Amino acid sequence: MKLISFYLILVFVSWFDCTLAQPKVDPNGYNTFYHSNGNISSEGNLQEGKPNGYWKTYYSNGVLKSQGNRINFELDSVWKFYSDSGLIENEIRYKNNKKNGFSNVYDSLGNLVSTCNYIQNQKNGEELIFYPNGSIKQRTSYNQGRKDGNSSVYNESGIVILKEDFVEGFLNNREEVNRVDVDGAKTGLWKEYYDNGKEKWVGNFKNGKIEGIVREYDSKGRLKKLNKFEKGIIQEDAEEVIFVVLHREYYKTGELHLIGGISNNKKQGLFREFDKDSNLINGYIYVNDSVVGEGMVDSSSLYIGDWTYYFSNKQVKATGSYSKSVKVGEWKYYHSNGELEQIGTYRNGIPEGEWKWYHRNKQLKRKENYRKGKEDGISLEYDTLGILLTEGEFIEGIQDGVWFYNVGDHTEEGAYADGEKTGIWEFYYTINQEKKELAFKGEYINGIPLGKHRYFYPNGKLKEEGKYDSGMKEGDWKKYNADGQLILTILYKNGIEFKYDGFKFKPGLDSIE
Repeated sequence: MKLISFYLILVFVSWFDCTLAQPKVDPNGYNTFYHSNGNISSEGNLQEGKPNGYWKTYYSNGVLKSQGNRINFELDSVWKFYSDSGLIENEIRYKNNKKNGFSNVYDSLGNLVSTCNYIQNQKNGEELIFYPNGSIKQRTSYNQGRKDGNSSVYNESGIVILKEDFVEGFLNNREEVNRVDVDGAKTGLWKEYYDNGKEKWVGNFKNGKIEGIVREYDSKGRLKKLNKFEKGIIQEDAEEVIFVVLHREYYKTGELHLIGGISNNKKQGLFREFDKDSNLINGYIYVNDSVVGEGMVDSSSLYIGDWTYYFSNKQVKATGSYSKSVKVGEWKYYHSNGELEQIGTYRNGIPEGEWKWYHRNKQLKRKENYRKGKEDGISLEYDTLGILLTEGEFIEGIQDGVWFYNVGDHTEEGAYADGEKTGIWEFYYTINQEKKELAFKGEYINGIPLGKHRYFYPNGKLKEEGKYDSGMKEGDWKKYNADGQLILTILYKNGIEFKYDGFKFKPGLDSIE
């Protein structure tokens, strides 16, 4: 059974402990329970001996700990959870015992850390994560509990620095943008966006100067201008910015043979082939004059029937069938050495049934099952020698239950609930096969690190320890050498390094005072 919330478990435990200590309990009325120091522990209505209606719990110092409502014994409406200093930590909306509506997480100072909408216990819509100053740090789209669509990370000035694209929980594309080097000069890929999220312009920088092709788009995503730059200077009439033009080839007898586009005198994109009676007989995909795919297309240029794709060396890359440009039936993908890389079945463009992946040496790499395009069932992954690397279960595309990872010099073991790390996670070194040496131990709630996290050396000595508060490092984090001697203490406030061994750290400056 999946966890609803760690905090609510604490509420139930607190109420249960108090009922054991109270000599008189009204099983069908309002009850007040007390700590041993006389302060109220919890209060609310019982119905048939079970909590119902509005309940409050308190810390032993009298500060409100949690409050929320139940209807027909099920969690309902807004539940709020507080720190022992009285600041709000979590705000969760429920309906019929499940998260429904926006849930908020706050840091130890009461600042909003994250907010996300839930439908039936699953994240849906946009999740926002914030910097301590209130500016947006990250926004991510969710659908039925899985990342789906765009995810953007921002710096504290509001500029996008990372763009990711997810498809049903899987990372499809990732690119770092709008970065600067150690001297503060622009470097790498830079992009500017319209308010609707469409790209406004795209270009690359080197040593602070724009370099190469710059693309400009209108607000609907249509390309409107291409320019080439060298060391920040625009290059007029550069060949690289000439647009693709329509190209036709004819039989010697005058009938149309091929039609498609060329750029820089090279065939690019889809070409259609006709026989001398003007019947469409095949389609080809070109990249710089080389055929990278071929198969049948219909009059609307939609892919149909069997298709074959090629590597640049003409070796087969993939084979499979289309129905109106939608993948159907069995598809096979190959390594460049000709060995099978992947095999599985599509139904209406989405994976269905068993899929297998292979290493170049023919060793099984991964095996998964899909149902309606989502992973469903046991997932296994192996290295080139057949050693198990990953084992766990998906339920409708979401990781659930205990998972195992074999990562280089250590293994990782822990549980997921609704696709998020939950409970205690432990890492073990694999250097000594006869004895499992603990490498890490820490707790997570809904994917957010919580409480004390500890790291160890292979000899069992403590390597590093510290505490997380609402997913951010907080307080003293201590580092030790392999002999167990303390070598560094870093003080964190809201996830930001504040002091090194008692000396204040100035963010943005390579110095301490």
